[in-house]
Amino acid sequence: MADSIVPNTVLIKDLVDQLISDSETVAAARASGRASGPVTGLKTLDVLLGGYLPPGLHILHSGTSVGKTALALQIASMCGFPALFVSTETHILELFRRLIARTTKTALERLKTGELSANAIGYLAKQTIEQSPTLAIMDATTCSVSISQIAEVATSLRDWAGSNRILVIIDSIQFWSRPEIEFGKGSDQDFIASAVRNASELAARLSSPVLALSHKNRSSMDKAQQTGAHPSVISQSGSGKAFDYEYFAETVLELTKDKELKTDAMSAKSALTLVVRKNRHGNVGVNVPLDFTGQFQSFTEKL
Repeated sequence: MADSIVPNTVLIKDLVDQLISDSETVAAARASGRASGPVTGLKTLDVLLGGYLPPGLHILHSGTSVGKTALALQIASMCGFPALFVSTETHILELFRRLIARTTKTALERLKTGELSANAIGYLAKQTIEQSPTLAIMDATTCSVSISQIAEVATSLRDWAGSNRILVIIDSIQFWSRPEIEFGKGSDQDFIASAVRNASELAARLSSPVLALSHKNRSSMDKAQQTGAHPSVISQSGSGKAFDYEYFAETVLELTKDKELKTDAMSAKSALTLVVRKNRHGNVGVNVPLDFTGQFQSFTEKL
């Protein structure tokens, strides 16, 4: 890639001013009661990460229809920093409806049936915007989007918000590499690997966290259960070729449904677990129990 980042070598004596400046920034954020970077809004997870999502690549993966997109949207809307949600799968109006459902506690289906008036929809949308004024959605469902295009938009959004950090979410890493796969220019696994490297480079360009969502196919999960390996190192495409996300990621998070799915008939809450598979900033192997309310697209932590 012609415009990729090149390594920077410095003597440690030349890092003193940068170290002091970084420490002052952290101290100022702490004094103001703010985190030094985007948070997940899940207290246990934020503590495990050192208080916030540090710059670098973070992977959130699970099987289909477990809740990755809903969790990522919630994090984007509550992170306390500008956020750019790059959607390669879900239409932007559907994402907006999910945000409205979570923010206003309006059942998602009511936003689709036509029973609400235009004024009511507008009012709910306004409430959602007020909570997440610096959240933007990039629609990449019908076209490819490059690392440079994402970086340009993210930089503009970050600067417009007057922030030193931004959270970028890519949903999903597989579909981000989709155009090349469809044209048969290489194996799907090769392009997924390239997309992961690009996401890592994007984080470096922005000095910010990039949260990439990843699908686990059924054969990957079955093989992981049989071998005891982490699902993150099992082929994501069914090709039999392994690719280890952990080489690139600051954290690897796995969202799983409990073996015995517990559902409250009154509130329709599903029990899930967020497993910290890798963490360069704290403990690993920690399970964070969560409840997911589908009608409100809302995750809450079981404390």
